[in-house]
Amino acid sequence: MKKWGEFMREQISVALVQFAPHEFTAKEKNVSYMVDQIIALGKQGIDLIVFPELSVSGFFRHEPGGKLAYWEKGAEDLDGESSHRIITAAKEVGVYVVFGLAERLARPVEMYNTAVLVGPGGIVGAARKMHLPLYEKFYFTSGRLGTVLHTPLGQIGLAICYDMYFPEAIRILAVNGAEIIIAISSMWKGGDKGGVGLIGSKERIFDITPVCRAMENQVYFLSCNGCGRHDMGPMLGVWERLGNSKVVDPLGNILAVADCNRESVITAVLTREVLIKGRSAFGFLADRIPELYSDLIYSQVSK
Repeated sequence: MKKWGEFMREQISVALVQFAPHEFTAKEKNVSYMVDQIIALGKQGIDLIVFPELSVSGFFRHEPGGKLAYWEKGAEDLDGESSHRIITAAKEVGVYVVFGLAERLARPVEMYNTAVLVGPGGIVGAARKMHLPLYEKFYFTSGRLGTVLHTPLGQIGLAICYDMYFPEAIRILAVNGAEIIIAISSMWKGGDKGGVGLIGSKERIFDITPVCRAMENQVYFLSCNGCGRHDMGPMLGVWERLGNSKVVDPLGNILAVADCNRESVITAVLTREVLIKGRSAFGFLADRIPELYSDLIYSQVSK
């Protein structure tokens, strides 16, 4: 059986592309932008490129008939045309890419909010968003984060936006061998700017969470958020994203961070040496006592 240290490459160059996706009726603009970024960054020697949540599809508009319109014009199969265009670009420059799309299920008008990892050889794997906040419940079906994905770069786990606020979900990826956990998101500012939470406190928790998840799980944590604004339709109005994408190492050091709400590309170098150093400094994974945590499943909360 292979051990974790044999998987992660000695050095990996990563890029997080923080941008504002167009809405689903113009998703071809998103894909064209992403392909251009993949080619340019691949030629600069980047190994792994990450885009935000629903970077292909854009978000829905919450209005009468909105789900059907989104399913027809925004969603597509996991191996659909957009994925193939991204894979073609990844193959051309020899990189791995993580992106988000609304994935069609076999049943009509049902969709997952999906994160996809592709490489030069095609689709490596995918994760479906588990925790669906607010209005996302009306559009998406709750999924699973999926298994840890084996790549020549290392062991990679995928999460999506709201999932990162649930430590149990991220811990599952870590105990299953993830060395790099990538959370793609479209995190909103909160309050009247959209999404869960209050303005101010939402900024603080989103600023702190990637650092906590990296340290407590002794992994590299890549948090790629969208930026800009999105018209959620006449029922909800215009929402604003937080930006603030980050790369955090297993010791909690922030290696790169994006502007709060501007389009930008941030880069960092991940090393096996720091991963080993982080796991030798703290014993959070080794010192777990899972048999004592049954209350997480069998809650005794009084009614």
